[in-house]
Amino acid sequence: MTIKKIAISILLFLVFHTCVAYQETPDSTLIKERISILDSLFVTGAEGFNQINRDYSRSIGRSLIDSQTEGLLIYEVSVDENGQVVVKFMTKLSEEIENAVTNIILNSANGWINIGRPYKVYVPISFSLGRYQIKEIMASIDKFPSEFKPPFVKAFGHSVIRGIPQRTKTTIERKPGDARTNEEIAREVGEQMRKEKMLDSRSVPKLDIKEGVTMKAYNKELEKFETFMRKGKSKKAYVSLSKIIRYNPFDKSLIQQRRRLEKELGKDEYRARDILWLQAMDYIASEQNKKP
Repeated sequence: MTIKKIAISILLFLVFHTCVAYQETPDSTLIKERISILDSLFVTGAEGFNQINRDYSRSIGRSLIDSQTEGLLIYEVSVDENGQVVVKFMTKLSEEIENAVTNIILNSANGWINIGRPYKVYVPISFSLGRYQIKEIMASIDKFPSEFKPPFVKAFGHSVIRGIPQRTKTTIERKPGDARTNEEIAREVGEQMRKEKMLDSRSVPKLDIKEGVTMKAYNKELEKFETFMRKGKSKKAYVSLSKIIRYNPFDKSLIQQRRRLEKELGKDEYRARDILWLQAMDYIASEQNKKP
């Protein structure tokens, strides 16, 4: 029996590429010093913790696309004197993103080292669909830290880059006894080609972000919020303010303003997180101000 060859046109939609890496920060601290907190407190060190984040980069990318939400997520890792680990989200982006990050938390929970006394570590993760660039906001807003010093670990960044639809042709050999239809073969081959394309780092396009795009979006939302407040449109002001805090969760006055708006509107979506995060910021400040 001869082997038949069929030519199938497959439309490949490169839905997303995800890139996960530590975000570089505009400071002069030595890299070794900046990652030493993980090397001393996590069993496989900074590289092992980084690898866990890389392992889940694809599911993180899907959660970003599903939620269409950008900003900074921070969670707290608390280890007591007996080595018991408790993890709490400090800021809120979206349910989809939190579900994806929970996988990272669960797979890293057993890696925190018991040093015989309690300690806390804060993990910042930035999420971008192209507009939120953490380096830009770190360099532009006074109340946003210019570097993540302990008890923070160095920030991770997840970015999704949308690809351009590409049409390609390929020839598939149909082996004897293959009962699949042409449509089934096309779907299977297309899926395989998409996987290979995404795994090939050379196919990942460079992210072309115009300088200043993050602060432009931030300031525009800030102006909208102030306008809503002047006009007494509390519901719209509340939605706008929450977008601002996703970009900059370090401004205590903004968080306190959201607390007031929630009380006025009878909402409690952010109440628990905001209270925890305000307390955590005081703790972080006290730790960073301690003399060596």
